[in-house]
Amino acid sequence: MSRPRRCRQVAGVPQAAYFKPQGIPIRDLSEVSLAVEGLEAIRLADLEGLNMETAAVGMGVSRHTFGRILAEGRKAVAQALVNGFALRIEGGHYDVRPAGDPQQNEEQGIPNVQMSTVVAVSSEGPTLDDRLDARFGRAQ
Repeated sequence: MSRPRRCRQVAGVPQAAYFKPQGIPIRDLSEVSLAVEGLEAIRLADLEGLNMETAAVGMGVSRHTFGRILAEGRKAVAQALVNGFALRIEGGHYDVRPAGDPQQNEEQGIPNVQMSTVVAVSSEGPTLDDRLDARFGRAQ
């Protein structure tokens, strides 16, 4: 008996689930299916630029499993682009990852790519080592 498959953790369901070449009616197209976890693997590795280990932790799978999911996803996208097929994003074995506490996610090694904060502070000089502008009071 085989081991039960673990659910892959994804950040969310895709907003668009179907892509097709322009100018060709849908009835004349062949389709390629891309699982939701395949799209998540492509997002983490190619769009976010995470390494395999970090991305695998974010999806809740082993590094080897992540590599297999990524390869399958890339193959589906390549088939659609090269052969002019429609790409349908659907199915798979996944759970949508709750947002959770960013601090806790970071401690567990889960990349928190959707929740980031940018702080801009002006200084009296051109470098980060210069004194803070007086408008910021005594903040460090």
